Amino acid sequence: MTNSPRRGISTRRLTMNAVFIALHVVLDFASIYIGNEIKLSFASFPLLCAAMLFGTADGIYVAGIGEFIYQLLMYGLGPTTLLWMLPPMLHALIAGLLARRFGHEMGVRQVGITVLISGLIAALLTTLVIYIDAQVWGYPSGLTAAMIGFRLLNTLIMCAIYTAIVPKTIVLLRRVYKPRAEKAA
Repeated sequence: MTNSPRRGISTRRLTMNAVFIALHVVLDFASIYIGNEIKLSFASFPLLCAAMLFGTADGIYVAGIGEFIYQLLMYGLGPTTLLWMLPPMLHALIAGLLARRFGHEMGVRQVGITVLISGLIAALLTTLVIYIDAQVWGYPSGLTAAMIGFRLLNTLIMCAIYTAIVPKTIVLLRRVYKPRAEKAA
């Protein structure tokens, strides 16, 4: 047995992830619904920040736990609860992988590409989850070509908003999160 300290997630990073999870839940509850299929929400903002700031695992952690809590509080535990966790987790996975590919010091263009690609894929998966959920629970999904078009437009608008705010937020969060050794230097 060695006397070396264990390496793992720091208390500060864990705390930031907890704040991101709480923010995800609050922003999910603050969503605006247009019909049953269109949801205007900033709930992806914290998972994007976590994935781009700390990496893929943190983004998935924030998305998965945040969405699970939201689903439990909003709908209770049901047969499709875990299914609804997949789109935000995939969103975080893709954002984290692209952030690593671009280097975590991304410019606005790279953030825009990351947000757009991950957002479109998550929107497609969400559309599939809506369809599956409708089949499981027996309600009409209303997924017409027009509705899918509206969902795509919503995704593009949210991607533009995220592209405008995420880079500045990441810069601010990096200042806050600097490890203690870097702050002293």
